[in-house]
Amino acid sequence: MKCSLCGLEFKEEEGASHCRGCPLAKSCRLVRCPGCG
Repeated sequence: MKCSLCGLEFKEEEGASHCRGCPLAKSCRLVRCPGCG
């Protein structure tokens, strides 16, 4: 994946790991950039 804000290329799993603390993480399909959040 490539972040549209900062241009960082990362694997989807890397982005999903940043969302573990969110209560919506199980049903949310968004991926958070590990670089800019």
